[in-house]
Parts: sequence; C-alpha cells; structure tokens
Amino acid sequence: MPKPEPQCPKCRSTKLRQKMLSDDTTQMDVCPDCRGGWFDGRELPAVLSCAVDDLSIPSDAERTSSVCPKCFVPLARIDYPDTSVEVDVCDQCSGIWLDRGEFKAINLQRAAFQDRLKFYESQPSPKSLKEAVIQFIDRIAVKYGEVR
Repeated sequence: MPKPEPQCPKCRSTKLRQKMLSDDTTQMDVCPDCRGGWFDGRELPAVLSCAVDDLSIPSDAERTSSVCPKCFVPLARIDYPDTSVEVDVCDQCSGIWLDRGEFKAINLQRAAFQDRLKFYESQPSPKSLKEAVIQFIDRIAVKYGEVR
C-alpha cells in the first residue's frame, strides 16, 4: 500500500510541495497555502548555519493537534533554543515544522545570540571579585535572553 502524500500539519488538507533550497542539495516540503515548511531530521542545520544540530524534546512538551506529515503522530511544541520562537517537532523522526516567518526569526535571533556570546567570551579575565560577578551576571543574562 503506497504511503499517503504529506499534508500540511497546520492546514491539514493541503498537500505539501517539495522545494529545492539554496544549497542545491536540500529539499524541504512547503505548504502553498500557509507558506509553512517541513524540514526532515537534519535538513534545517544543513541550510541554517546557526541551527541546533539535535533538538531535545522535553518529556512534558505540549502535544499539538498538528500531525507529523511523515510519521502521522502529534507534534510537540517547544521553544527553539536561544530564541523566542515556538516550533513543532516530531519526536519520532526529528522533523521540524516552521510556520511562515519562523525560519527568518530563528536565523536572526540565533545569530544575535551567538554574536553576544562571542563578545562576552572575548572579554578579558576579571581583575577583581566585583568584575567577576558583573561578568557572571552579564553571561547569565545573555544565556537566558535577558539582554537584547
């Protein structure tokens, strides 16, 4: 029996279409209606240099009504690391669904986070306990997104 064609996890009735990405080797599935996109397991890190290689899905992650277009199981909603972007992920195939605009948001926020982290890591070693505490607080603020 042939596998059913992948459907958009959000629209639920629209067939996903394959689109070749700028690296000319990665194809993603795109919904022509809502413009969201499905990235199979390792596709997102292949086209987004600041992407996380392995997303971990907490056991208590919220299950959505959206269904994986490959495995047909409910997707888990998680916060993409070091961003304010919520994404839907399949815990079976590690695929990730990005709503329209989320690819760009992840790219911008992850790049900004990495730039801030590099800046703080390049700072000279503290000369006093006071400087050490200030650097520690600054790094915690960067890690947890309190500094923009």
